[in-house]
Amino acid sequence: MGAAAGSIILTLVFTNTSSGPCTLFGFPGVSYVGADGETQVGSAAVRSPRPGQTVLLKPGQSASSQVRAANVRNYPAEECEPTPVSGIRVYPPGDTGSVVLPRASTGCATSSPNVTQLDVTPVVPGTGD
Repeated sequence: MGAAAGSIILTLVFTNTSSGPCTLFGFPGVSYVGADGETQVGSAAVRSPRPGQTVLLKPGQSASSQVRAANVRNYPAEECEPTPVSGIRVYPPGDTGSVVLPRASTGCATSSPNVTQLDVTPVVPGTGD
C-alpha cells in the first residue's frame, strides 16, 4: 500500500495456483461493496490510460495491478453521497469470478462522471514490490 495526494495506492496480486501456465491481459474489474459484502457502491474503477500487456504466469508466479482509492471526502458530499463500504470486489482480467477483499472505508454512492473514487492500472509481471 502506498499513498498519493488525497488517495491511497493498493496493490492487487494475482497468483497462478494451477498446475499449468496461464495468461492475463488488461485490467482487473474493481469496485466497492456495501456492508452486505455484495452490493456495488458507486461506479466501478476507471481504467488508467496505460496500455495493457499479456502476462504469462507459470505455476506459482504472480502479476499485479495498482488501485488508487481517492479520499472521497475531497468531493462535495452532495455530489459524492458518502457511503460506508466493507470491501473491494476484484475480478481478474477476462474472468467472471470475483473475490471481495475486506477493507472498511467510505465510498461514493453516486455514479456521477465527475467523481472518480477508484482507478486501476493493467496487470504487469511481478508483485509490485
